[in-house]
Amino acid sequence: MWQDASRAFSSSTFTSSRGIRVKFIGEMGVDGGGPCREFYRLLVEAICTTSGLLEGSDGKKILSHNWAALKARKFVLLGVMAGMSMVDGGPGLPVFAAPVFHYIATDTIVAGRLEDVPDPVVRHHLSLVSKCIFGHSGELCQLTEGIIKSRRITRSGLCPLITSTCLIAILFKPM
Repeated sequence: MWQDASRAFSSSTFTSSRGIRVKFIGEMGVDGGGPCREFYRLLVEAICTTSGLLEGSDGKKILSHNWAALKARKFVLLGVMAGMSMVDGGPGLPVFAAPVFHYIATDTIVAGRLEDVPDPVVRHHLSLVSKCIFGHSGELCQLTEGIIKSRRITRSGLCPLITSTCLIAILFKPM
């Protein structure tokens, strides 16, 4: 579904202002809105499970750190699909964690919650950092240094050169 929709929405003949008409193979009838809404419902499901653009649990999705998709403008395509879904009476893309939605809607950053971090290893390390910070442990610098060198933290998009002070300020800023 995701690949077929991507091809159709990326086609040089596609124009978002004309909208889409949906006809499912093997089904009779004219698209009076029902098939279009069903298409967008299935598309949201495919985006969440097979596109490689989102990660995290249901209702707490975040954008994947996917440079190939970014370079191929797949995230722009995702935005076009979500916008057209809303205009055509579909579900939109109601899958994001609250801080992600807030950023998309307002262009301002709010602090996320630890449970919104999809990678369990990264979440565990951040939990340890949080305990050190709020427990006033002397192990903070050593622990943070180990975490920053972690390959998983680097792959998650956090800069490996970030200092422990910056890490604390970014991740645990009071809301």
